Amino acid sequence: MSRITLLLGLLASLTLTPVLAQDEAASEDEAADSGVPLYLAAERARLTLDISDPALMAELGGADRYDSDFWRVRAGWRVFPAVALELQTGFADSDGRDPGEVELSEFYNFSIVPTGVFLELIEVSARIGYGSLEVERGAGRYSAEGLSYGLNVELPLRLLVEGAPDLRLTSGVSIYQEETRGRFYGYHYGLRYDFDF
Repeated sequence: MSRITLLLGLLASLTLTPVLAQDEAASEDEAADSGVPLYLAAERARLTLDISDPALMAELGGADRYDSDFWRVRAGWRVFPAVALELQTGFADSDGRDPGEVELSEFYNFSIVPTGVFLELIEVSARIGYGSLEVERGAGRYSAEGLSYGLNVELPLRLLVEGAPDLRLTSGVSIYQEETRGRFYGYHYGLRYDFDF
């Protein structure tokens, strides 16, 4: 069910108004003078690991579900007005010692991110790419890599506060990895800053 919802979100975001089409009155000279459009985001994330393999459950401590808190950093380059290339990495904020928790020891992702604007207010983006992550609990360790996808909703602060820097409140959901042994998924929220370099 979540895959269908995510694919519908991706299709919807591709049909929405492109992000940079909000100001169609901008001249070609202004576009030529601007630099390379980039963004950086810092987000608090919650990762959940659902385990279906009994051997992996035993290796990590016996439970079939674990959580982990981490900080996620995203850096993106908007190659087209409505498409960005994005790199992500993460840093553990849980040490995996509490019951029901694992420690994130490695996380990275490379994605293509089509983005649109809904009601000329909310940016909606669907991320699809390749990722790798690893979690630890005691002597147990589990890593996975492959297809990763997600959906973000972002609200530009400039729409709320005139003269504000180009910051966006971000939130979203991700399927980080899905294998027969287990599935990593979660949610995140934070801030994104857009700038030209």
